[in-house]
Amino acid sequence: MDNSRQMMVVSPCKGATLIMTSKEKQKDDDLYENSYKLEPDGKFQSDKINSVIQEILENELANKAYKPEICVGQSKLLAEKLKQAVKAQGFKKYKLVVMISIGENEVSPSVSFSSQCVWNTSVDNYSEYTYCNNSLYAVGRVFAVSID
Repeated sequence: MDNSRQMMVVSPCKGATLIMTSKEKQKDDDLYENSYKLEPDGKFQSDKINSVIQEILENELANKAYKPEICVGQSKLLAEKLKQAVKAQGFKKYKLVVMISIGENEVSPSVSFSSQCVWNTSVDNYSEYTYCNNSLYAVGRVFAVSID
């Protein structure tokens, strides 16, 4: 079936005609029907995601030195890589929020992280892992909030 549309615009000037064609996009409504499920099929498994965060941070940051100009981009790349790895675990009907923080590992770094949100304690959850080497520390967090 051809989903293309054609529109003709005729100008008041002599002989000027513009013909435009466009292909209609398939609407998202056509792809996904409402399931009427209020909770996800499986609960977010925090311990499973902790090991995913640990593996990514340890593999990517092993033997790396803290350099502020590099760590800004590195944290973005790690957040994207972590998001894709968590999505690959197959948790459906969850909105994911991934945060990576990288800082210099001083004698006694004084950093505090806190967060607040409203969620359904029966299905929503989060995972966190902290990695340290001689030069830097990194905190990876993944929040999984169920969506209707």
